[in-house]
Amino acid sequence: MKSLMALWVTMVVIAGCATPPTPTASPSPAPLPAVGCVGVPDTEPNVCENMVALVQQTHPNEVSEASRILVADTCPAQVLCDRQFLYDAVVLVVPAAGDPAKALRLRVFGHQGQPLSIEAWSGPLPEHVASLLAQP
Repeated sequence: MKSLMALWVTMVVIAGCATPPTPTASPSPAPLPAVGCVGVPDTEPNVCENMVALVQQTHPNEVSEASRILVADTCPAQVLCDRQFLYDAVVLVVPAAGDPAKALRLRVFGHQGQPLSIEAWSGPLPEHVASLLAQP
Protein backbone atom coordinates (compact mmCIF):
# COMPACT_ATOMS: atom_id res chain seq x y z
CA MET A 1 0.00 0.00 0.00
CA LYS A 2 2.91 2.32 0.84
CA SER A 3 4.48 1.71 -2.55
CA LEU A 4 1.16 2.45 -4.29
CA MET A 5 0.83 5.69 -2.33
CA ALA A 6 4.46 6.63 -3.13
CA LEU A 7 3.81 5.97 -6.83
CA TRP A 8 0.70 8.11 -6.77
CA VAL A 9 2.52 11.02 -5.02
CA THR A 10 5.34 10.77 -7.55
CA MET A 11 2.88 10.95 -10.44
CA VAL A 12 1.13 13.98 -8.93
CA VAL A 13 4.45 15.78 -8.44
CA ILE A 14 5.55 14.99 -12.00
CA ALA A 15 2.19 16.13 -13.41
CA GLY A 16 2.49 19.37 -11.44
CA CYS A 17 5.87 20.03 -13.02
CA ALA A 18 4.60 19.72 -16.57
CA THR A 19 4.44 22.94 -18.55
CA PRO A 20 0.87 24.17 -18.75
CA PRO A 21 -0.48 24.52 -22.28
CA THR A 22 -0.07 27.97 -23.78
CA PRO A 23 -3.39 29.46 -24.83
CA THR A 24 -3.47 30.30 -28.50
CA ALA A 25 -5.27 33.36 -29.71
CA SER A 26 -7.72 32.86 -32.50
CA PRO A 27 -6.56 34.60 -35.63
CA SER A 28 -8.18 37.97 -36.03
CA PRO A 29 -9.80 38.62 -39.39
CA ALA A 30 -7.76 40.64 -41.83
CA PRO A 31 -8.78 44.27 -42.01
CA LEU A 32 -11.14 45.14 -44.82
CA PRO A 33 -9.89 47.19 -47.73
CA ALA A 34 -11.46 50.58 -48.38
CA VAL A 35 -15.21 50.18 -48.85
CA GLY A 36 -17.35 52.62 -50.81
CA CYS A 37 -21.11 52.41 -50.53
CA VAL A 38 -23.15 54.41 -53.04
CA GLY A 39 -26.92 54.77 -53.20
CA VAL A 40 -27.89 51.72 -51.13
CA PRO A 41 -31.15 52.53 -49.28
CA ASP A 42 -30.48 53.13 -45.61
CA THR A 43 -33.86 51.91 -44.41
CA GLU A 44 -32.20 49.76 -41.75
CA PRO A 45 -28.85 50.10 -39.98
CA ASN A 46 -25.66 48.63 -41.47
CA VAL A 47 -27.16 47.39 -44.74
CA CYS A 48 -24.00 48.14 -46.70
CA GLU A 49 -21.80 46.60 -44.00
CA ASN A 50 -24.00 43.48 -44.02
CA MET A 51 -23.61 43.22 -47.79
CA VAL A 52 -19.83 43.42 -47.47
CA ALA A 53 -19.86 40.87 -44.63
CA LEU A 54 -21.81 38.45 -46.84
CA VAL A 55 -19.28 38.90 -49.64
CA GLN A 56 -16.46 38.36 -47.14
CA GLN A 57 -18.10 35.12 -45.93
CA THR A 58 -18.57 33.73 -49.44
CA HIS A 59 -15.36 35.05 -51.04
CA PRO A 60 -12.81 35.44 -48.21
CA ASN A 61 -9.69 35.12 -50.39
CA GLU A 62 -10.79 37.76 -52.88
CA VAL A 63 -11.75 40.17 -50.10
CA SER A 64 -8.50 39.67 -48.19
CA GLU A 65 -6.51 40.39 -51.37
CA ALA A 66 -8.63 43.34 -52.54
CA SER A 67 -7.49 46.93 -52.85
CA ARG A 68 -11.05 48.22 -52.50
CA ILE A 69 -14.68 47.17 -52.46
CA LEU A 70 -17.45 49.14 -54.14
CA VAL A 71 -21.09 48.58 -53.23
CA ALA A 72 -23.46 50.44 -55.56
CA ASP A 73 -27.21 50.32 -55.88
CA THR A 74 -28.30 48.96 -59.25
CA CYS A 75 -30.64 51.92 -59.63
CA PRO A 76 -28.88 55.20 -60.49
CA ALA A 77 -29.23 58.14 -58.10
CA GLN A 78 -32.12 60.50 -58.81
CA VAL A 79 -33.98 57.77 -60.73
CA LEU A 80 -37.10 55.96 -59.59
CA CYS A 81 -36.69 52.25 -60.31
CA ASP A 82 -39.34 49.57 -60.30
CA ARG A 83 -37.60 46.62 -58.75
CA GLN A 84 -38.27 43.29 -57.13
CA PHE A 85 -36.05 43.82 -54.05
CA LEU A 86 -35.61 46.79 -51.73
CA TYR A 87 -31.88 46.11 -51.63
CA ASP A 88 -30.33 45.35 -55.00
CA ALA A 89 -26.66 46.19 -55.31
CA VAL A 90 -23.62 45.40 -57.37
CA VAL A 91 -20.62 44.59 -55.18
CA LEU A 92 -17.25 44.90 -56.90
CA VAL A 93 -14.15 43.50 -55.24
CA VAL A 94 -11.17 45.14 -56.93
CA PRO A 95 -7.95 43.07 -56.74
CA ALA A 96 -4.80 44.43 -55.12
CA ALA A 97 -3.30 45.19 -58.52
CA GLY A 98 -6.12 47.73 -58.81
CA ASP A 99 -7.29 46.63 -62.25
CA PRO A 100 -11.05 47.37 -62.24
CA ALA A 101 -11.55 45.12 -65.28
CA LYS A 102 -10.58 42.12 -63.12
CA ALA A 103 -12.92 43.00 -60.25
CA LEU A 104 -15.07 40.23 -58.81
CA ARG A 105 -18.65 41.17 -59.71
CA LEU A 106 -21.48 40.10 -57.43
CA ARG A 107 -25.12 40.94 -56.91
CA VAL A 108 -26.39 41.22 -53.33
CA PHE A 109 -30.11 41.62 -52.86
CA GLY A 110 -32.95 41.18 -50.43
CA HIS A 111 -35.82 42.70 -48.50
CA GLN A 112 -35.80 44.73 -45.31
CA GLY A 113 -35.50 42.58 -42.20
CA GLN A 114 -34.68 39.41 -44.15
CA PRO A 115 -31.37 37.68 -44.92
CA LEU A 116 -29.54 38.95 -47.97
CA SER A 117 -28.85 36.75 -50.99
CA ILE A 118 -25.75 36.75 -53.17
CA GLU A 119 -25.03 35.59 -56.70
CA ALA A 120 -22.59 36.27 -59.50
CA TRP A 121 -23.34 39.40 -61.50
CA SER A 122 -24.40 38.61 -65.05
CA GLY A 123 -24.24 40.93 -67.99
CA PRO A 124 -22.69 44.36 -68.33
CA LEU A 125 -22.52 46.68 -65.36
CA PRO A 126 -25.05 49.52 -65.18
CA GLU A 127 -23.51 52.66 -66.65
CA HIS A 128 -23.44 54.54 -63.34
CA VAL A 129 -21.70 51.59 -61.62
CA ALA A 130 -19.09 51.31 -64.39
CA SER A 131 -18.44 55.05 -64.00
CA LEU A 132 -17.98 54.64 -60.22
CA LEU A 133 -15.64 51.70 -60.74
CA ALA A 134 -13.45 53.72 -63.11
CA GLN A 135 -12.87 56.31 -60.39
CA PRO A 136 -9.81 55.71 -58.20
